[in-house]
Amino acid sequence: MPGQLRRRWSRVVSRLTREDRVDAALAALMALVSTIETLAGNFDDGPTWLVVVTGLLITLPLAVRRRFPVGVFVFVLLVIVLESAMLGSTEGVGVFFGLLVSTYTLAAHRPLRPALAGLLFVPVMAFASWRDSGDPFEDLAFIVALVGGFWVAGRVVWSRQQLVEQLEAQAAELERGRATEARAVAAEERARIARDLHDVVAHSVSVMVVQ
Repeated sequence: MPGQLRRRWSRVVSRLTREDRVDAALAALMALVSTIETLAGNFDDGPTWLVVVTGLLITLPLAVRRRFPVGVFVFVLLVIVLESAMLGSTEGVGVFFGLLVSTYTLAAHRPLRPALAGLLFVPVMAFASWRDSGDPFEDLAFIVALVGGFWVAGRVVWSRQQLVEQLEAQAAELERGRATEARAVAAEERARIARDLHDVVAHSVSVMVVQ
């Protein structure tokens, strides 16, 4: 059994891309920072263990953020709403990690229509602010600026990726056109050589007949 588990684990790891490993390391780092910050803090609105768990639920899914940007975004959104409903506020730095990174990833790796779902974080955080202070607009300007900044950054990355893919497609099409043109030139050259050879042979046969 241990040998089989090691082989399965090796196969799973071998299928991971460089981006997958980077995302996994980033998620683990954010989860560690969130846990340390929570254990070192003083949260009067609820038990510390619950804040730790919600922080982990928000940060660890970011390991697959590029593979499932919509799913990770929705999951993080639901955890934030759940934490706000259970604790009356959103505690811990993990909330900001999940909020910003998942919004950026959704905007950077999905077309405009699903990416607009990232703006749903604004009313959700306004709801969390209302649960915490009774005023949904207390931190709304800060939330809009923060979330909107990361969302815009993600859209810039998306546009750049689309431009790169378009240029690569144009380069490939140009290369195919050049290859087709080269084949046409080669075929025309072979036909000319064949005609010249035919004329030489016909002339030689005619001379032989005359003689």
